[in-house]
Amino acid sequence: MSITPPFPSYILHLQFDNGELKEVDMKYYLRYPAFQPLYDKELFMQVKAMPKFVYWNENIDISSATLYLDGITIPTM
Repeated sequence: MSITPPFPSYILHLQFDNGELKEVDMKYYLRYPAFQPLYDKELFMQVKAMPKFVYWNENIDISSATLYLDGITIPTM
């Protein structure tokens, strides 16, 4: 999985290993205490992708499976 630079509006675009490109609106997750530090846009913009998860620091991460299921497919040409 790879990630394009994040959008300040809490939107992530993720390219999954199967070739699908998905958009995930992270604002949904900000209501949960574990993700509330991401209201700090400087922290949010530091997102990184690993094969099985996306993370911001040692305390904040989310599985790629969750993001895949919740994401909206972006059509590719």
